[in-house]
Amino acid sequence: MTTTIKRFIAGFFITAVCFCLTLPAWAEKRIDKDLDEDGRMDQMLIYDDSGTIQRIETDNDHDGFAERRQFYEKGLPVRIERDLDNDQKIDCMDYIENEKRARQEKLDPKGRIIQISFFDEKGQVKLIKKDTTNNQQFDTLYHFIDGKLSSSTKDTNEDGTPDIITRFKNTLPAEQEKDSNFDGRFDIKTWFSNSLPKRQEKDTDFDGKTDYFAEFDKKGQLAKTREQSQGSQKINRVRFYRAGELYRIEEDHDLNGFFETVSLMENQKIVKTMIDKNQDGKPDTDILFTASQEKKSLASDSDFDGKKDVWQFYENNLLVKFEKDGNKDSKPDLRVMYKKGEKISLARDADFDGYFEILQTYTDPQWTMVMTQDVNGDKVIDVRSFYTGAVLRKTEIDEDSDGIMDLIEFHDQTGALEKVEESTQGKIHLTWFYGPDKKIIRGEEDKNRDGKTDIWYFYSNGILTTVEEDTNLDGKPDLWESYDETQAVVKREKDLDFDGTPDFVDVVENADVNS
Repeated sequence: MTTTIKRFIAGFFITAVCFCLTLPAWAEKRIDKDLDEDGRMDQMLIYDDSGTIQRIETDNDHDGFAERRQFYEKGLPVRIERDLDNDQKIDCMDYIENEKRARQEKLDPKGRIIQISFFDEKGQVKLIKKDTTNNQQFDTLYHFIDGKLSSSTKDTNEDGTPDIITRFKNTLPAEQEKDSNFDGRFDIKTWFSNSLPKRQEKDTDFDGKTDYFAEFDKKGQLAKTREQSQGSQKINRVRFYRAGELYRIEEDHDLNGFFETVSLMENQKIVKTMIDKNQDGKPDTDILFTASQEKKSLASDSDFDGKKDVWQFYENNLLVKFEKDGNKDSKPDLRVMYKKGEKISLARDADFDGYFEILQTYTDPQWTMVMTQDVNGDKVIDVRSFYTGAVLRKTEIDEDSDGIMDLIEFHDQTGALEKVEESTQGKIHLTWFYGPDKKIIRGEEDKNRDGKTDIWYFYSNGILTTVEEDTNLDGKPDLWESYDETQAVVKREKDLDFDGTPDFVDVVENADVNS
């Protein structure tokens, strides 16, 4: 609070108290005033029966709502309420003790406290608590010494323990510690100069040891980073920046002190990457870029035999084709195609005869992947598999290579077999249902291919127990057969008049299981 404001409040309080002390006991309990002399009352003073001031309400904008209210006890100010944003709701309350502001509370539109400020005997702020998430928990605290900001703490996950601590010097941030994974240990530490980051250290794998070191230039822009991979205790990656822009990356993947990968950057784009994986001083992978800084191609000798066996091709700086030679015959046997940077298909020549008999596509809107296989190499698809994520959901099989799928297997969300449909000339005639452990539980047969089930097969623990048949095609079974554990018939029942009740029962005794 400035000296001018404090003098104004003190003068106002003295004037109000003197006024109420001279007021006779029989005076009115309310006095209205026109402070700006525009003919409209904008302030109301309210007194008790003894003439002691109780509160002062001020409505400067004449909207019928007092945006400022001062409350008194025994003639002394104790609280000031204000509507700072003119929404006709009190959002700021100052509490007065011994004629000095001791505490200030700020409220949200629902009347909930979102900030509390505490003041020392000199009227200087000493502590501010903020609820930045509107959940009625003070997650951010600001500490002051002699009215100057000295430190702040923030509890971002609201577990009761601060995870960000910032220390200030001359009200400017000088040092900050952060617990990014909320394990109770600070893993990021940043030093500042003139409010700009100067240096930073991180424990990126949260093992209690610093493994990332960053340096910033005088403008607070990143200049250089040195990084350690998990548990290596050695710097294995160095990034160089110029005016905050990355222009060179050196990497030591095997942690032997030799940086075998060097990438050069210009205008935020790689112009050349050279990789010497076997560290013989000769790069075995070259990545080239066009004059417009766009990647053009990659050629790599992955097994260091002097022959290129991996090729990548790009358009508009996006990968469009990837090829690999797996059997070292200088011909690709794996081909992956991309469109707008997204993989759309993968083809494989499993027997290295030059014909890609396996094709995986990723463009079907219903399935994550569809895979087709030409098992016998006759250019006719024999197997078609459908996936959701990495889970097989459906398989179609053409057993006689006539181009028509004869068998369809359905799988649940875990990949377990649920159902199998058998077809002839594209018409389903048998459907099998499966339970856990791929054990069959039921079968349905459309014997006459009319689209309706005629025979039902029931299983227990994978063993046939009952067969029901609809011989007159009325949709209801009229013939029943029961089987024992050896799957021999032990009973036959027949509904001769098709009323749903068996009329004939034949119990097979001492059935010859070998017959």
